[in-house]
Amino acid sequence: MLKHINLLRISAWVLSSWLFFPVSCSLGLFAGTHWVAHHDARDARRGEIPHPNAYLVAAVPGDSKPFQALPLRLLDEFKHKNPQASFLLPTHSGQFSIGSRNATVSFVATPSEPDTQIVEVTLNDETGAFFRYEASRNTIKPIYTKLWYHGYMFEAFPYALAIAIALHIMGVRMRRKINNESQD
Repeated sequence: MLKHINLLRISAWVLSSWLFFPVSCSLGLFAGTHWVAHHDARDARRGEIPHPNAYLVAAVPGDSKPFQALPLRLLDEFKHKNPQASFLLPTHSGQFSIGSRNATVSFVATPSEPDTQIVEVTLNDETGAFFRYEASRNTIKPIYTKLWYHGYMFEAFPYALAIAIALHIMGVRMRRKINNESQD
């Protein structure tokens, strides 16, 4: 019984501590940002519109770079300027840098049917994006997109703050109850 009371006292003290408040808020913000990113993922097989900033990879014959990465929103423009480009990738995986943004693109291409591949592209920069699509020589069919965007932190902040406040209030109430019981 004594262990149980000590554990409750310690829990109440930690939860009501102002030092714990920023820790719980930060943890809530971290978890909330992941939660928002998870719920903003889009599955085209369910009819959801893919993120326009998801990147795809194309092979352009005769170009100085073996692969080019482009956002989905620029697909039509790219196909018009590069009619010889293929979305079927000659290698199964790779990684390369793009632009001056300190961004890297990595991809994995898996053959699925004759003349098609399932391609998974990951953009690593200040935001980050994952895009899975089915590729043929001239077309792509989006399957799934997921972004990691620093703006998600602002969406999660009110929830993280509410959780931190609720934990603090719970700790204060526990502390008062334990103090009142010990005085009786």
